This record gives sequence, structure tokens and C-alpha cells, in this order.
Amino acid sequence: MKDDVLTASRPMTVEEYIQFEERSEIRHEFINGNLIPVPGATDDHNEICFNITSTLKQMLR
Repeated sequence: MKDDVLTASRPMTVEEYIQFEERSEIRHEFINGNLIPVPGATDDHNEICFNITSTLKQMLR
């Protein structure tokens, strides 16, 4: 993808990042002109987070 080459060859401007992110299927963090992919949550991930939260809530009672 052409945009991947752009991010690898030089840092992006804020304007380039916004345009890129609007077209991207995945989300990224924008740090010092570089893109860091942000992984999406899965059903398994959400269930694990729910279980941890529920357990901690019970323990704090």
C-alpha cells in the first residue's frame, strides 16, 4: 500500500495522519510523526477483561 511506504520513509504530518486514518481499516496512534498500530479487541479479550474486572470488584467488597 502506498501509504505504508510513506510512513516508513519519513514521519507524517498531522494532516497526512488524519487523511490516512480516515481511509485506514485499522486505527493507529500518532507519535512523533510515526504510526503505531492499535490492535482491536476480540470477543476473547473482552471476556478476559470482564472476568478480571468482576473478580477485582468482588475482592474489593
